[in-house]
Amino acid sequence: MPVLVGKTQTITELRAPVAPPAGRRWEPRLRARLQPGRDAPQARRARRVALLLAGAWLINGFDLAFTLLATGHRHFVELNPIAASIIHNTPALVAYKVFFVAFGSLILLRFRTRLLTEVGCWSVCAIYSGLAGMWWRYYFTS
Repeated sequence: MPVLVGKTQTITELRAPVAPPAGRRWEPRLRARLQPGRDAPQARRARRVALLLAGAWLINGFDLAFTLLATGHRHFVELNPIAASIIHNTPALVAYKVFFVAFGSLILLRFRTRLLTEVGCWSVCAIYSGLAGMWWRYYFTS
């Protein structure tokens, strides 16, 4: 039974907060950043940036899949000079695309509460959506 210290506090309330388990120390900080609180506009922007990046990853995955499918077509030409040099080496192409999208995503996630980052993410999603439209036209309207 808790011992009364004052009129409203007990000894159990005065104890120091318990630290999270060693492997999950990042979770409370992540939850605090993604849930609205005092800085709700920044938290909302951070959520929008995370969702936009998830969309960019999704569209990029489709781009990679369509690129790998198109390598078998003889009239397909890869316009990216670096990707064109490794297009027939599938593991290298996958590693190349994943590395650069992950690198860009980490930079954008680091600055996710800034307006310029959100504008950049919207731009990335718009460009990738245009690329998805080009793949649609390439495969389904010929």
